[in-house]
Amino acid sequence: MKYTLFILFTTFIISCGDKQPTNHVSESIEVQGNLRINNRNMLYADIILGKRDTLNVFFDTGCMPGMILPDSIAARYIDLNKLSNSAYFGNSHRQMVLSHNSLYSSLPIMLDSTNIEMAIINVSNSSEMMFGLGNRNSYRYWSINYDKMVLSILPDSTVVNTVGALVWNFEPVLSQVILDVPMTLYCEGKALTTNHKWLLDTGTPNSIAITNPDLQIKGFVEDIPHIKVYDHGTEFLANKRYQYKFHLDSIAFGSNGSFLKHSTAVVDEGWINMMQQFGCMGTIGMDILKHYNTIIDFKENRVILQPHGKTFDYYSPLIDSGLGFHLQSSGMVSQIEVGHSAQAAGLQLDDIIVQVNGTEFDRNELRKVKDGTPLTLAVKRNNKMIEIKYTARKTLKAN
Repeated sequence: MKYTLFILFTTFIISCGDKQPTNHVSESIEVQGNLRINNRNMLYADIILGKRDTLNVFFDTGCMPGMILPDSIAARYIDLNKLSNSAYFGNSHRQMVLSHNSLYSSLPIMLDSTNIEMAIINVSNSSEMMFGLGNRNSYRYWSINYDKMVLSILPDSTVVNTVGALVWNFEPVLSQVILDVPMTLYCEGKALTTNHKWLLDTGTPNSIAITNPDLQIKGFVEDIPHIKVYDHGTEFLANKRYQYKFHLDSIAFGSNGSFLKHSTAVVDEGWINMMQQFGCMGTIGMDILKHYNTIIDFKENRVILQPHGKTFDYYSPLIDSGLGFHLQSSGMVSQIEVGHSAQAAGLQLDDIIVQVNGTEFDRNELRKVKDGTPLTLAVKRNNKMIEIKYTARKTLKAN
């Protein structure tokens, strides 16, 4: 039990690239079925909680708890005063482990007409909502179908078609899917073959997020074009955290000739994470997974990935914009590219973008900024207005 609780607490401080859950899908690019994917490679699903609340919730297979709920919603079902507390950067997170002997032995959700009883619930005073694979129902086929845009649980009697599909075997650890997937990374004429374990994580927007790199991977990344990222995690760990973002020309899986062209990746070393405990190099994320209709088969412990014909855009704020920073929907700067002209001009973490070139801040319009565009940012810092001037510079250019 002690081991389980430690993992649950560290779940909140695992970094998987640009993972920043939010409970809205204003950037959704397709509406069909109960599943949504936005241009930040984030998946959302419609669920019914406790036959009472219809919610649109971030679906994150890397989420250790079965579900994370805000206080305002959780209080309708449970007594928050009876939950244990843990601290995460000043936010109170309360944990409830559901068991048959628990006072709260049933907090069901309905997903595409299937009832699921979540095994572990975490409650936060933030507004984030997410759910993962941590439920009490064994022998489940979780299906992510992009052709129909449906997230569902298939009947145990389902016969899965593996013709033309990638099939990855996995080791189930608690509610996590630990994959053993050999792959070769290609970038600008350089190649690196790896044979490591990876966590299947729909919460990672990148193709892979390497949180436990070996010397071989470090050398490969240092030898290809990349950018270094600075954020509050870097500050918290006294600059012992290192984030590098980069493009991959392609990734080849195993020896069967399957490969994926053009994706983004990240190395995030030094952050507290559970990858070492699981023996993982890092996570396999959405810039790979979104190309396949995916079935997570807990009966035979395998992931079946069937190619589909759709394409989904991905906008990586730091890699694709040339702005030199990543910002939240509120306009607050949350990451800065080290050495970029934006940093040299004085932009800081937690600055709030109010205006861009004299026009009121619009996140979607800001994404249209092109490489070489002169920028004048009016930012709010400590209740004072400051002007930041620099030129957008795109450090990485995909081949």
